[in-house]
Amino acid sequence: MDGGVSRTPVGIGRPVVLFVGSFATLPSGQYWGGQAYACRALVESPLREMVDFVLLDTTAVPTRRRPFYVRLIAGLSRLGRFVWLLVRHRPQVVLLFSSYGWSFVEKGLMTMAAHWSGVRVVFAPRSGHLIDDMYRSAFFRRYAKVVFARCQVVVCQAQYWKRFFVEHVGLAEDRAMVIPNFVVELPQWPIAFTKENEGMEILFLGSVVRAKGVYEIVEAARQLQGLPLRWHIAGDGRDFVELKGLVMRDGALTERVHMYGWIGRVQKEQLFRRCQVFVLPSYREGFPNSLLEAMSWGLVPIATDVGAIPEVVEDGQNGYVIRPGDVERLAQVVKKLAGDRALLDRLRLAARKTVEEKFVVSKVLPLWQRALGIAE
Repeated sequence: MDGGVSRTPVGIGRPVVLFVGSFATLPSGQYWGGQAYACRALVESPLREMVDFVLLDTTAVPTRRRPFYVRLIAGLSRLGRFVWLLVRHRPQVVLLFSSYGWSFVEKGLMTMAAHWSGVRVVFAPRSGHLIDDMYRSAFFRRYAKVVFARCQVVVCQAQYWKRFFVEHVGLAEDRAMVIPNFVVELPQWPIAFTKENEGMEILFLGSVVRAKGVYEIVEAARQLQGLPLRWHIAGDGRDFVELKGLVMRDGALTERVHMYGWIGRVQKEQLFRRCQVFVLPSYREGFPNSLLEAMSWGLVPIATDVGAIPEVVEDGQNGYVIRPGDVERLAQVVKKLAGDRALLDRLRLAARKTVEEKFVVSKVLPLWQRALGIAE
């Protein structure tokens, strides 16, 4: 990319899509978070043969705290680049991926600029924390209503989000379109089942922040010290140092809980192959890509009943759904799976089958074609 802007190879006669989202990568080559994975999944999907993507990167680094005036200047600069790209490339479609807070405000301003230029606008809000914004602030509710009214399509990651935006923000139902996340490809490898006398390994993958339930994971590990379990926490965030200190101060936890920071693609796949269970005890979620990735590798999900998760995980059928903050239930489910390997194996197969049947690119691509106004 050059200054956060990139363009896919031009195809004669193909529509131009100005795509605003997260495209940054770490030095390891790993995408920076779930939104970056979702954006790259679209760009690398068969859509790249149907449209000419112009990419504008607006990645916000989650571990970096910057003064408000610095963020304001950066936002105004991105808004200026966006307007320049509108004029230079004259896209037929503008696609905006938004997080919460100031990201939503910034993408809303871009939406209005695109609307005034007369192009098709597709807006994709992605963060579970939007709920907090809408409940706390009448400004955000009014602002979201104004923004959504200027979009041809608002992409909702699940029926849950469509209901929320329609009922609480006033989104017109004919502008709301449910398009779930998807995995880029289904891993082609046989699930390695464990034996009764083998230990069980559990993975968390995501931002290491309190809202993701990472402290609950460590507490569950403490409660289950008598079982042959290994816990892997992969990711970074503002609570990483504090959580690692908590683990290091407890000798028993140090041997059982491994913290990695952000990891690359190779190490991530190694953990997916090694582990049997995926935990995501979040307090807020949109539609976590990490959940789909883990299930595609045959990990049994234990996740909270927030956002789109209950539309993916069926309790007792392909994983388990618990309430946020319920450490006792988290520990209980882990203990149950560790003690019943037949159940563990059945749920691993069911988790993988769920992704294969509903959340691969071939199932979701026609919905994106329709949202972007591309003939199927």
